[in-house]
Amino acid sequence: MIIHEELNFIQSYLINCNSWGYYEITLFTNTLSFYSNELIDSVYYRAMNTLLILKNIKRYRNEVALMIFNILEIKIVSKNVGSARYYLAELNKIKIDVIDNMYLQAMIKYFTAILDLISRKCQEEDVLRIAEMFDFLGMDTKKNKCLTFCDKVKTLYDIV
Repeated sequence: MIIHEELNFIQSYLINCNSWGYYEITLFTNTLSFYSNELIDSVYYRAMNTLLILKNIKRYRNEVALMIFNILEIKIVSKNVGSARYYLAELNKIKIDVIDNMYLQAMIKYFTAILDLISRKCQEEDVLRIAEMFDFLGMDTKKNKCLTFCDKVKTLYDIV
């Protein structure tokens, strides 16, 4: 467990870092759950401005997508649906640049279905179809994570 002083140090480092690279993206992504929504938004904007310069380096493309997946989960769990829709749009902007495009497309569909489920625009079956696709591809861990998150969303948003 990260203690308060270490968390402050990491936050300060990320906010004041002038040049983001692979290390900073990974550090930010791995510590997202400790930050407020406001801090996530602030650091994300700084990170993306820097990452636009680095977008031609292959390894950064997938890391940005992973970072946004994690941000989406945090925004949804904190019931910040408007902000989650913004980050979903951000995923759509980078989908051509990501190497793992099929996986990204599946996750865009998944998060779209989750947000539609929250706003009652779709049924849980849409989410389950995506989980079944992961099952078909032998990605049991991903399938289980998607189903667990869906159950969490249903509980948080009182969806029957």
